Amino acid sequence: MKKLFFKFSVLAASAGILFIFLMSLSAFTIQDKIKVGFLVHDLVTDRWKSDLSNFSGKITALGGEPVTKNAYGDLREQIKLGKDMIDQGVKVIAVVAQDGKALAELVTYANQKGATIIAYDRMILNCDLPYYISFNSVKVGELMAEYALTLKPKGNYILLNGPVSDNNALLVKRGVMNKLKPAIDRKDVTVLLDKDLDSWYALSVLMTMEEFLPTNKQPIDVVLAAADDIAAGSIDALKMEKIKLPVITGQNASVDACRNILQGSQTMTVFKDFKKLSSDAAEMAMKLARGEKIMTTTTTNNGKIDVPSILYDPVVIDKSNLRSVLIPAGHITESDLKF
Repeated sequence: MKKLFFKFSVLAASAGILFIFLMSLSAFTIQDKIKVGFLVHDLVTDRWKSDLSNFSGKITALGGEPVTKNAYGDLREQIKLGKDMIDQGVKVIAVVAQDGKALAELVTYANQKGATIIAYDRMILNCDLPYYISFNSVKVGELMAEYALTLKPKGNYILLNGPVSDNNALLVKRGVMNKLKPAIDRKDVTVLLDKDLDSWYALSVLMTMEEFLPTNKQPIDVVLAAADDIAAGSIDALKMEKIKLPVITGQNASVDACRNILQGSQTMTVFKDFKKLSSDAAEMAMKLARGEKIMTTTTTNNGKIDVPSILYDPVVIDKSNLRSVLIPAGHITESDLKF
């Protein structure tokens, strides 16, 4: 009886030790889960909602813990949120910068605290930025201008650019001028309006065009709109003034832009594979958090250093290839295109 009791006691003690060990292991595993952040400037458009969702899903699939924050367009709040994330143990943060210059403050803070900032889609300027992942924005502008010049090698152009607070807007404009300036110098192209807008959104365009169109006496052959929302705003403004729609460019291949292209109100857009960008950025972030080596493809100068970068090439989209490119890529579905 004593031997049986002794065996039972040993088994009970062993079971208790095993239970404590498993609980400790479980707690360790939970505590050890890598936190990776996605800090976005705002979620006004579906594009950023999609990027955030794709990034978070990939981090989870890779065994990490996604931590996401939205600054709702508030610059100081974005910097504060980023610092809070770092203080809470987030190892790597992909940041969509509200202002490329101001977010240098967050990069400096992260470097001091041993965290890593990845500039996501938008460059962060004049700081020791570790990494940048985006698309070739200069190429975006070049593709727009080349397309417009093919259709209208001579004529009157309106240039509607993104906000100068976003470095991408400056790069797109540089690309546009790379191709357009020779035609301007030859006097083949006349620029009726060259406007740096306050935002990427349609309302900013409407206000600008409402001021310009009533005073303009020249025919408009091309609107080089730097993004699809800007294109949409220009279309609305031209229709309100009952002006025949010219060649209109865009960027992002939004669902509305794709419908406009099929209907003939927008001429082209530039497709950037955001799903690939967000997925690859998540993989990059997890590798960095685990101390693994990152392979970059180029460098991009941010005003202070040449930042290790991964840049993807954009693709021109018009009626001829819209379905054949965007649907297989999973960017849109056929049902999205129903009017």
